[in-house]
Amino acid sequence: MIKCQQCGSTTPEKRLPAWILGSLRYCTHAYHNVYDNSINAWASRNYQNCVEHGFHDDDQNKSLQENLAVWMMNLHTEISEVWEAYRAGKLFEPCDKSEKLKALGLPALTCVEEEFADIFLRLVDDAKAMNVDLERAVNVKHAYNVSRPHMHGKKC
Repeated sequence: MIKCQQCGSTTPEKRLPAWILGSLRYCTHAYHNVYDNSINAWASRNYQNCVEHGFHDDDQNKSLQENLAVWMMNLHTEISEVWEAYRAGKLFEPCDKSEKLKALGLPALTCVEEEFADIFLRLVDDAKAMNVDLERAVNVKHAYNVSRPHMHGKKC
């Protein structure tokens, strides 16, 4: 059992993946800081998890163009799932994995929370796979956007 330094709750170690156990300081409550939450740290952890689960097994047998096509379509799929949840009126209802999350001692997520998380995780995985320093790129792009005019000069 791992005891949370913040709230005192305990979490069974067997329920948590090894990559979490290595840096776990707090419990899995959504409001507690479990590990380094920088963009690049997320990219590294998530990429490693994707590799361990076979999502990059065939990357080296494909061209960058083929990999990029697959990665972008998978990202698009996650974005489409947000739209489908909205169309079904389920955006803020518990997601289909809620019971599995609860069984692991994790908080349930709404459909929109789960899909936004999937979008983020796919994005950081793609960036890491392409050796993109996403944290640097986000900081530079945001600094540029701050300097731009209202609505970036567009009318609508």
